[in-house]
Amino acid sequence: MSTQFQGNSQMLARTRHVGNKIIVDVWEYSSHRTSMARARTLAREQARLQTIASVDFSVLLDYETERKVSDSEGQQHTIKIRQSSFAFQGIQ
Repeated sequence: MSTQFQGNSQMLARTRHVGNKIIVDVWEYSSHRTSMARARTLAREQARLQTIASVDFSVLLDYETERKVSDSEGQQHTIKIRQSSFAFQGIQ
């Protein structure tokens, strides 16, 4: 699992092997808005670290939601969360 910050977003990525496919799951947490383009870019970067045949992928999941959270001073904020999963073809 890897974590990086891009602007106001915290991006997390998990890579797993399923058969001859490489699945990359990406979560983005942001106080502003999430971006499918950032999720795709991070997924491709993570897939390249593995042995992949192509950077072409299939989108398995793209889900976006909002959660209300309270900070240490009791003020409420809205956090946007996007979860995306991508399947890449691995080397056989």
